[in-house]
Amino acid sequence: MAHIGRNEPCWCGSGLKYKKCHLNREDQQAVNPWEAEKALKTSFSTKDCLVPSEYKPQCSGGIVQAHSVARCWLKSIAQNSHVYGFKPSVQALHKNLGKVKPDLIGINNASTFTGFCSSHDKAIFFKIEDHPFIGTAEQCFLLAYRAISREYFTQNGGAIIFSWLKNSAASCHRFIKSIKTMKQVGIPNSIIRFLFEFCENNYVSPVWWDNLISVEKERVLGRFNKAMNPLAKRDRDCLCDDGLSAVSWNISNISSNVTFS
Repeated sequence: MAHIGRNEPCWCGSGLKYKKCHLNREDQQAVNPWEAEKALKTSFSTKDCLVPSEYKPQCSGGIVQAHSVARCWLKSIAQNSHVYGFKPSVQALHKNLGKVKPDLIGINNASTFTGFCSSHDKAIFFKIEDHPFIGTAEQCFLLAYRAISREYFTQNGGAIIFSWLKNSAASCHRFIKSIKTMKQVGIPNSIIRFLFEFCENNYVSPVWWDNLISVEKERVLGRFNKAMNPLAKRDRDCLCDDGLSAVSWNISNISSNVTFS
């Protein structure tokens, strides 16, 4: 590594000066992995309703296990009320020789976070929990808002919704443009490759997973393990056909509010 001055930005991208971040870090005692995992779990155990402060007095019913993936959608793909999910832990990584593998998780516990009180969770998200999903602008926004809330805090058929923060618009517009230039028949598997290559809050149907052939499972797990490794190089061509077909979805509609020049 090239020499970094004490007052230069740290190489890790934290925004701190090198002397306040990674300087002499190699001389410090290594953190026990079990303690690191305990600290991570503690950071996700905070209970708070994420509504703006002016709405806090209206909170009631206590903090609930809010689903970042709508419970009704989890239920639609569940088998015996369970879905496959990826929950990496030091113990699991040790058991599986450094690889992340899916585990069956009850739908009441899948994708949950303690980020809303009972009253606000129901009032804000009832349009996606208690109504059929038909892809209205409000429903799409609520799905994105709930997912963003989960990240900030740390139904027949289906829908894939892409949303992003304003400062990421340029790269995301290019991504959507790539999707829209593809033949529809290839889009579902391209999305699967993208989701496991770049995303981590994934839950899948046991029926789907258990019926994948071994080579398909290995490809999916290979992509997901790269997604979990901050040092692994992602596949920029993951949208391109890799010769495998993990899903056979039919696309009924594609809509967008993005205008391309």
